[in-house]
Amino acid sequence: MKKNFILAFLLLFGFLKGEDLEFQIKEVDENLVYINILPKELTEEEKLMFHIVKNGETLNFISKLYKINLKDLEFINKIENANEIYVGQKLRLK
Repeated sequence: MKKNFILAFLLLFGFLKGEDLEFQIKEVDENLVYINILPKELTEEEKLMFHIVKNGETLNFISKLYKINLKDLEFINKIENANEIYVGQKLRLK
């Protein structure tokens, strides 16, 4: 039920913005649902290889979300300070 409500809301959100968006919903645990909003023009490979940082996300959260070691994520993206990521930043996952 909760997932259907979220999907309906997201579809309305995309419609109102006038964009062709794709929504990826990932249940992190029973109390946390993560929603990734992507432009549809990304290839399937790009969707699996990158993450766009959203407001409130930390590098630690992103590493846990994708089950990637934090140090590996920092190394792949040449990040020296995990606190210096920004909204809209495109992080490589592989």
